Amino acid sequence: MAQVNIRMDDEMKLQAEAVFGALGLTMTTAITAFIAQSIRESRIPFELSLAPNTKAWDEMDTTYWDNMFYSERNMARLREIIQEIDSGKAEMFTKSWDELDAFANE
Repeated sequence: MAQVNIRMDDEMKLQAEAVFGALGLTMTTAITAFIAQSIRESRIPFELSLAPNTKAWDEMDTTYWDNMFYSERNMARLREIIQEIDSGKAEMFTKSWDELDAFANE
């Protein structure tokens, strides 16, 4: 069996162990599950993105965000949603930010 060594911030390690422990996993089991899922999906099994309020985020060209919004993947999903609304499978509704915030905090 292979052994892999990784380095990480001490606080991050403690937080990860707490989360994984609450799930009944060891750090080794959690990392092994991550690698197995990556292999199954042939990708990192979650989206990587820049966190808001970082220097890199602030320096991003708005063209990047325009391209992300108008990406073929996003446009295809928007077309799907429109078809679902047109066919009656989904319903369009309007909520204010306050109503959405209240719903999220229920």
